[in-house]
Amino acid sequence: MPYLIQIMDILIPLLATFLAAFLVAILAKVTKHLGAKYGLEIDSATDQLIATTVYKAVGYAEEWARKKVTEGATAPTGNEKLQVAILFVKQQLSGNSAAAKKVDELGGKLADQIEAYLGHTRQSSKD
Repeated sequence: MPYLIQIMDILIPLLATFLAAFLVAILAKVTKHLGAKYGLEIDSATDQLIATTVYKAVGYAEEWARKKVTEGATAPTGNEKLQVAILFVKQQLSGNSAAAKKVDELGGKLADQIEAYLGHTRQSSKD
């Protein structure tokens, strides 16, 4: 019988390792499925979509302001351009539920992202 104890000493850790790996894989699948089902998971593609849309929103707001000035209106303030850019982002992402939810969660941070992008482009243009 001592040989059975030696075999069990080898098999139990081996089985525990395989069982733990199996449970981790199952848990990852379940987490991914539930996240996708309830919109809890924001993947890097969604983050990239938001960043690209913010980039486009800044260009749109600048073009909107330029057109206002060429039409003879007073130059829009920075806050007006910011509001136009925020509206542009929300309209563009309204068809993508995950991105729209992320934008809603950002709230005021969306304005910060737009302003950060503007600050970055202004700094780049000075260099």
